[in-house]
This record gives sequence, C-alpha cells and structure tokens, in this order.
Amino acid sequence: MLEKAVIFDESNWKAWNVLGLCRYRLGDFNKAKKAWQKSLIINSETNPAARYLNDMESDEFKSLQKQYDLALELALLGKYSKAVRIINSNKFLSSSFVYPLNLLGLCLYGRGKFRKARSKWEMALSLDQDNPYSTKYIAKSMRLPDNRNFLVDWWKKAFKLSKRGLRDEELLSNS
Repeated sequence: MLEKAVIFDESNWKAWNVLGLCRYRLGDFNKAKKAWQKSLIINSETNPAARYLNDMESDEFKSLQKQYDLALELALLGKYSKAVRIINSNKFLSSSFVYPLNLLGLCLYGRGKFRKARSKWEMALSLDQDNPYSTKYIAKSMRLPDNRNFLVDWWKKAFKLSKRGLRDEELLSNS
C-alpha cells in the first residue's frame, strides 16, 4: 500500500520515510536506505530520514548487519546451530526484524525444533501481518510436520533466487 502511495505522490517525503521505516522493520535495509534517500532529496531540512541514515552508518548497525549476513551464509551451508547462536546472541536481531526471525525459524525447523520454529514465524507475523514468507512457512510446516527438509530446501532455493535480485513476489511464485 505504501509503495502505491509513494508512486501516486512521489513528492510525499513523509510517505517515503514511513516506507523506509517499514522496510527497516522487515530487515530490508537496502530498500529502507533508498526510501530515506529519496525522502531527503525531496526535503533535506527537518527530515528525520537524515538521522535514520546516520544510524545505519554506525558501527553498531554495521555489526548487526554483519551478524545477520553471517547467519544467512551459515544457514545456506546447513550450519543451522551456528546460525541460531549468532541470531540469538543479539536480542535486537532475534526479536525486532521480520527477515531474521524467518531465518531463525527456518534454522530451528532444520534442526527439528518445529514448535520453536513456528513461534518465530508467529513473532514475524506480529511485526508484519501480511508477510508472505512467514505465512507460507507456517502453512507448509503444519501440512508437512515430518518433512523437515522441505522448508529448508525451499528456503535455499529462494535465497539463491534473491541473490539474483528477484523481488519477494517473484520468489513466492517460483516455489
């Protein structure tokens, strides 16, 4: 809905800021950054986007992003326990962003911890009610409780496709 609002009125710097905040909460930091940069082009004075971008340049944020990237790589290699430890070692990472919560759920699922996995996906849905990944993971896990590799295999395929730059909607249609 917000994407449509900014397309309809590209000069609405406040809408660009809200879109950036939503993307940030998802864990889609690059898209958040682009939205805030667009907002600043429209209004560079008294715009909180400058502070948001500044925060993303902090050492603390860069460390958080490195932890998430490492957890992604470990999960892709099937090292779920290590990925879980990395995500869980940072309370902010393990509870505040949708994408890391989905990743945590997938890693837990890959380790056979089905209830814990579903609980992480439910947490992700509490942050983004319409998140297609969280919804799909929960639905698939309820239909296939003894096929723990199904979601992990699907996720690996989605991760490889996302590395090529496909959007969320395209990833879901390829499953």
